[in-house]
Amino acid sequence: MVAGYTAARREIKWLMGMFIAGCVAGSAYFCFKLFRIYLHSSTREDYETAKASLTVFSVLSLLLLLFTIVQSAIVMRNFGRGLKFNMTAKARSAKAEEAGYDFDSVDGLHYKLSSAKSSRLSID
Repeated sequence: MVAGYTAARREIKWLMGMFIAGCVAGSAYFCFKLFRIYLHSSTREDYETAKASLTVFSVLSLLLLLFTIVQSAIVMRNFGRGLKFNMTAKARSAKAEEAGYDFDSVDGLHYKLSSAKSSRLSID
C-alpha cells in the first residue's frame, strides 16, 4: 500500500506497475487458496468448520483487490496531467499562508500582509 501511495503521489510509473503486479499476484493467491479449500474439502475435513468464513473473506478480498487494481490503473493513466503539481502546490500555498502571504490579490502577485492580523472571522 505504501508503494501505491508513493507511486501515485510522485507519479512513478514503474513503481505503480509493480504495485499493480503485486495486487494481481495477491488476487491469484486468494483464488488459489479458495479453490484449494473447495477442491480438497471432500477428501479432508480440515476446512469444514471455517469454510464459510474463509470464503467470505476471500471474496471480499478479491473484490477490494479488483477495485484497487482498477483505481490504480486510472491513476496511472492520468500521470502527467497535473496531480503532482497540484499536490505540491497545496503544500506550498499552505506554507505561504502561514508565512503571511496573501493569495487573494487582484493582479495575481503575492503581497506581504500587515503584521497586525485582522481579528475578524471569515468562512472560506
